[in-house]
Order: sequence, then C-alpha cells, then structure tokens
Amino acid sequence: DQTRPLIHTILVDETKAQEYLPNLENSQHVDPNQVNVMLATPQVMKACSDTVTPQGIVATVDIPSVQDNDNDNNISNQQPLYLVLDGVSDPGNTGTLLRTAVATGVAGVFQLRGCFNCGAVATFGTPRLFAVPCRQAF
Repeated sequence: DQTRPLIHTILVDETKAQEYLPNLENSQHVDPNQVNVMLATPQVMKACSDTVTPQGIVATVDIPSVQDNDNDNNISNQQPLYLVLDGVSDPGNTGTLLRTAVATGVAGVFQLRGCFNCGAVATFGTPRLFAVPCRQAF
C-alpha cells in the first residue's frame, strides 16, 4: 500500500534533540502528519537499543518486501548492493557480516579504518567468503 508510512515512530534522546530534530523537520521521508516524533530520556533510549553506544535516535519502521517494491525500487533490478564496514574490529562480527553478505548477494565489501581484516576471516572461515570482493577504502 503506497499510502502507509514507512516510518511510524521516531524516538529522539532529549539530550540530542538540537542535533536531530532540525534534520527530521526538513526530511522528505518524515511526514509530521503520519510520523510520531517523541523525545525520551537517555535511560529510555538505552532501554530501546541494545548497542553499547546508542546514537540517540531509534525508529519503528516497516521493512518493505520485494513484492512491495516490484514496480518501484527493487534493488535486485537496479543498483548493486555493497556492504561498508566501519570500525567493525571484532573477528566474529566481521565473519557474521561477511557470511550475510555472501548470502544476500552483495557485489562487494568496503572496509574503512578500524576494521578486522576481511581476508583473515575468509582464511580461517568459510572459503566461499572469497566470492565477495573485499577492499580497504581508506
């Protein structure tokens, strides 16, 4: 359904409101009539995110299926998909992301500074990880 909003609710850490709210107000993806934007305390934000260092903004969104996008933005029929790793220093996390990249058919992986070496993961991991080109991008 093209009329339903993709983003339903955006929760912003009250200590970062000045940073995020102007961008949200000017975003073409956030219709104030359809998206509920709320401020929350840092304690509430921490409870809403399982990351070690939350960014101060979380949202509830619909994840469109391929059928939802068949006539519009189907990635598989347009641009290739790339994975960019930024600061992923844990070998286990790197391996998980690379296996996911192989499974989803990404065209390539770019590593920014501070990442565990993709080649080392592929060496002691699954050999099929070599099927996805991995380049350092710094």
